[in-house]
Amino acid sequence: MLTLDGALHDVSRDSPSAADRALFHAVIGGFGYLGVIVRLTYAVWRPPAPGFPRTPLRVSTLVKKCGDLRSFVHPLAEHAPRPKARAGRLGANTTHALHDIARGFFERAAAGAASGSPADPTAFYGVVCPGGAPRGLVFESRYVRSETLRPMLQHVPAHPLRFLAEWTARGRHTGALFWWATYEMFDEAPYLDDLLGYTFFMDGNVRTRTLERRLGMTTFTLQQTYVIPFSAEVLREFLSDALELLDARELVPLLFDVLYIPGDDALLSASRGLDGFAVTLAFETRSRGDLPLREDALRELSHACLAVGGRVHLGKTVCATRGVLRDMYAGVLGELRALKDLYDPRRVLANRFLEERFPELVTPAPS
Repeated sequence: MLTLDGALHDVSRDSPSAADRALFHAVIGGFGYLGVIVRLTYAVWRPPAPGFPRTPLRVSTLVKKCGDLRSFVHPLAEHAPRPKARAGRLGANTTHALHDIARGFFERAAAGAASGSPADPTAFYGVVCPGGAPRGLVFESRYVRSETLRPMLQHVPAHPLRFLAEWTARGRHTGALFWWATYEMFDEAPYLDDLLGYTFFMDGNVRTRTLERRLGMTTFTLQQTYVIPFSAEVLREFLSDALELLDARELVPLLFDVLYIPGDDALLSASRGLDGFAVTLAFETRSRGDLPLREDALRELSHACLAVGGRVHLGKTVCATRGVLRDMYAGVLGELRALKDLYDPRRVLANRFLEERFPELVTPAPS
């Protein structure tokens, strides 16, 4: 990274210097506020998958259909890889079971990565299907080698129904139909997706936007992510509150998904030091006048997120009051301000997004 004094800093998460490690985590999670990144080096793992190496690499996904929120937030207890449990653990309380199973899995994955031998990566994520009787879909994906394909519809970006599905999902009444169809179209047999289709499934959204621009249509998008602390009951309560709020406002989201994420060390990351669930809601509309109602709903959910000890992810839409954000990130603002004083004391580099929400960053800390 190039800083304002002309110095080049070569830092990594494994730097022997504590100051360099702090700078690394501030660069990754600092929104370009401390300097200019001129070179990045990524550690890329080859996906481990059993089978003959020349056999195509696929992604196998199992889908579990959950008829209520309680079963939705406890899916790992049934089909997640179970670590070796100590005596007295994994009892009848499924909240503790979920915690132990998920933590055991991710601890094993982290240990495998640290040792230099890649672990067997498995992704657990879910989709909430809103409506009169909200239901959920839980997905477990892993790499496999297979000649056959059985793709999910959303993982085929060029599928002709992609346009229809996205347009149907936007309306309040047609959106309810979309979510009903989404739940019903899945079965619990394994899906086998092409690796690129699975990885770049959002290309289908690009095709839809391109067509809309050609037709002279404008689309407004809001997408906000809340990181909720790692507790199954807290997650269930937050999802219930969100669904009640959406019903009261007569809003149907285009996206409502849940992803487990382990804690990290990036400075302004919503998951800094916080294992949790990333809950994402998205809305799309062709009318700018529809935005305030949706922004108010996201803002109200930000209060609910803070109340359970969570944070709003700063890399997407951020509908939250300044006070809520300050309370969420109070523990790191002093650290960011100290680094700013060290590497850019004259405040040459500005960031309107950060400074509007955290005005204390604009001036150096009193000496």
